Amino acid sequence: MPRAVLVTAPADPPTAQDTLRSLAPRWAMWITSTLLYTARPLQRGDLDDALPFVPAATMSLRLTHLRNLGIIERPGGGHRAPIQLNDRGQELSSLYTALSVWAGNHVDIGTTANTERVENALHRLTLTDTNRVLQLLADHGWMRIVDIAEQIGQSESVTTSRLRRMQDDGLIDRTGPNWGDPYTLTPAARELPPVYAAAHDWANLRTGQTRPHPQARRAAATLTSAVPAVASAGRPVPGVRFSDLASAPAASYAARADRVIAVRR
Repeated sequence: MPRAVLVTAPADPPTAQDTLRSLAPRWAMWITSTLLYTARPLQRGDLDDALPFVPAATMSLRLTHLRNLGIIERPGGGHRAPIQLNDRGQELSSLYTALSVWAGNHVDIGTTANTERVENALHRLTLTDTNRVLQLLADHGWMRIVDIAEQIGQSESVTTSRLRRMQDDGLIDRTGPNWGDPYTLTPAARELPPVYAAAHDWANLRTGQTRPHPQARRAAATLTSAVPAVASAGRPVPGVRFSDLASAPAASYAARADRVIAVRR
């Protein structure tokens, strides 16, 4: 069987994987995208009103998680101080946009807000051994179950279960109908490099020593133009930062969030 020809391989996936996993907890990206969209500090009550579907206890846990990641801060200190993204949190806009574009093209979970697709994409990309399998197939083109199992250090039965999940998620496909036929990356998986590159760059921001990955620079113009700018509450919204508004349901959510915050004030 001829070896599959890969368009490109993910950029530094171990580092990227750590980044994606840190952002994967449920509702974390909803909170982050809300702070990105409003572009101003919000009181805790404003966040609760904007995201009424997030339980209060979970909101507290996620805010603590985001603070520990060094993404949000409370200027002036104290539990009554407003919440905002710091500089590192603002830099998440590029990664969020990359995830948004990929999820918009490859995550089909019905008519729903864009951030829901982004969180679904994060869940798919951070399941155990998913990144390792993607990298193996990126390196080798195609592999059989027995070889993948050996490389990831799992039994064939466990590996089969994980490959079946990845196949259901649209990340890999089997090259033939038989159980022993090799697996290869899907077109969706081959379009992940901009996501990995953006995750790689964001992970290294704190060191100040890593230049943006070339793949991220090449993807930046495409990703920015791929998420159109829209208007909400009578003011223009830059597409690269507020990519949550790229879909109609998300735009409706954003407008409603502005209304409930305005009423609260």
